[in-house]
Amino acid sequence: MKKALLILALCLLGLTAPQVHADFIVTVESSIGPNALNNPTGITDYPPNALAGLDPVPGTPTGNPAQPDYYRGAAPFTINSNQIIATQFPSWNGVANPTGAFATQTGNNLFFGVVIQSTTAFSLSQLAFIGAGNTDSRMDFSFSAGDFVANPVTMRGDGVALNPGDETKLIHKLVYSGVHNALFAANNANYIDANGNPQPYPLSVVTDQQKIDFVQSLITNSFLFTGTYFIDRDLSDTPSLGEEQGSVTNEINASVPEPSSTVLFGTIWLGGLVAWRIRRKRAMLAASNQVQTI
Repeated sequence: MKKALLILALCLLGLTAPQVHADFIVTVESSIGPNALNNPTGITDYPPNALAGLDPVPGTPTGNPAQPDYYRGAAPFTINSNQIIATQFPSWNGVANPTGAFATQTGNNLFFGVVIQSTTAFSLSQLAFIGAGNTDSRMDFSFSAGDFVANPVTMRGDGVALNPGDETKLIHKLVYSGVHNALFAANNANYIDANGNPQPYPLSVVTDQQKIDFVQSLITNSFLFTGTYFIDRDLSDTPSLGEEQGSVTNEINASVPEPSSTVLFGTIWLGGLVAWRIRRKRAMLAASNQVQTI
């Protein structure tokens, strides 16, 4: 019952406009980006694109749309389930073995970029995050206050890169390219189920494309997924009344377009990051360690 009330509250908070609490303005922008894990080329150009796209106007398209490091925020928006599948083999937008600029990519993630501005000083150590689905919990994840590690590539505090050790530095503006998560299709005999546990693929699932299609098929009903950042002053791990917070809600669509119409054109929303310290409330994607922050 408590979880249901929390999810309802998060969905109600998921507005398109920046959310103002006292003198805080918290703007959350979602996007679709490349998976950072198992990516042999790494994601070196996305963070500056994301930061430039988030500030001064959150959601501004930045970079080359024909490249995997292109950033475009569009919050909120409807996402097809094939757009948020990460893999341990080459894939892009739900299609195995892509070509061209996407040939070395290993799938996609759903990202939550954020801009926080305030006349009252705050620190990264106070920031927390909850990502929750209203009817499907397989992608649920969270970070408590104190979990975020300053990263000079992905975070700016008052216009200056935040370095490890700056977690308690008082700032008035944070620009952060964001936490991210995905469904996960492995290249071995197992996939990760809705409870975060490895399960064997059916015997008929052999090829990489079949593994992607199978994981995708597990989303049988569309659902809403809300990402909420908040200043966790009471250390309750939940956004309390009066705490500064901002959210965005996206619909995860069970229906999937034909791959030929969606892959290889570079028009999908992108991102990409490096894994950092994680705290999970569930064993979500435990076997794949798929939850990441940049």
